[in-house]
Amino acid sequence: MRPPFSLYIHIPYCVSKCPYCDFNSHVVAEIPEDNYTDALLRELEHYGTMDEWQDRTVQSIFFGGGTPSTFKPASIGKLLAWVAATFPINLDCEITLEANPGTVDSDYRGELKVALVNLGAEPFRVTRGMRIAQMVVAAVPTVEFLAVTELPATQRADGGFGSTGS
Repeated sequence: MRPPFSLYIHIPYCVSKCPYCDFNSHVVAEIPEDNYTDALLRELEHYGTMDEWQDRTVQSIFFGGGTPSTFKPASIGKLLAWVAATFPINLDCEITLEANPGTVDSDYRGELKVALVNLGAEPFRVTRGMRIAQMVVAAVPTVEFLAVTELPATQRADGGFGSTGS
């Protein structure tokens, strides 16, 4: 098996240019989302046919920019669907999309199935049209916990967790 790879997808458009940003990013009157998405799909198609990328698994996908969250969830989903149809994707593949406040709303939760984890004491509800500042796009695994009363012996002997058996 050939080594896995990480995929970086650059979306260089922003609502405004941040004073600290030195990345290749552009503020334009109208973001050419459809044309740029199609161009990215053609580039991905090109690399997908090259021998050096065949039989390699995607271990992470990072949408950077610019502000990739200025694109609609459908455009991001189209890119992710193409990647998934072309390359095997690790089960624990990390998918990240950079976002700025005001560019992501609850619509992202539907199409891309964004999972939000709130570790605070107060409940946090995202409702349609609400603006949120951060997101991490990731598969949501289902976990089943099983309680056991005893564990079988291990190769490290019966001395308990971390035992060297001596």
